[in-house]
Amino acid sequence: MRLAPTLIPLFVVAASAATALGSDRELKQFLHEEPIATVVAHGDSFCLDQKMMKSIDLLAPRLRSLAKGSVIRIEGFSRRGEDREAQVRNSFYLAFEAQKYLRERHGVSADIYLSAIPDGQNSTTDFLRIAVFADAFSAIHVSRAGDTSR
Repeated sequence: MRLAPTLIPLFVVAASAATALGSDRELKQFLHEEPIATVVAHGDSFCLDQKMMKSIDLLAPRLRSLAKGSVIRIEGFSRRGEDREAQVRNSFYLAFEAQKYLRERHGVSADIYLSAIPDGQNSTTDFLRIAVFADAFSAIHVSRAGDTSR
C-alpha cells in the first residue's frame, strides 16, 4: 500500500474542491461560462434543419472571433429514439452535426467539446445549447488521444 499516502491527499483535495464548488451555478461561475444561444429544431429529423443552420450562421462570426484558448461547448438534446440509449446517441449526434457545420462551413477553429443533455428539461422539441468558456477553462488538463477533429 505505498500508494495510500499519495492517494489520501488527492481525495482530500478533490473533496474540498467539490464542496467549494457545490452547485452547478457556482461551477459555471468558476469556469466563466457564457451562454451564447439555444437553437431549437423545427424539422422531423435529429439532424440540423434549415432554421437551425440559419441560427448557427448568425452565431458563427462571434464564435470565429473568440480569444485564443476559449472553449466552445455544444450540448445536444433529442427526444427521438425508441429508448434512452437511442435518445442520448441522437442528442450527441445533433451536437456533432453542429460542430461539423461550424468547422466546415464557417472555419471555427476553437476547441469544441460536445455533450448530450440527459433530460432536456422536459422539452418537447430537440435543441442545441451553445456556451463559451474563457481561457481559464483551458488551464484544466485534458488528456488527448488520437487526431483532433480540425
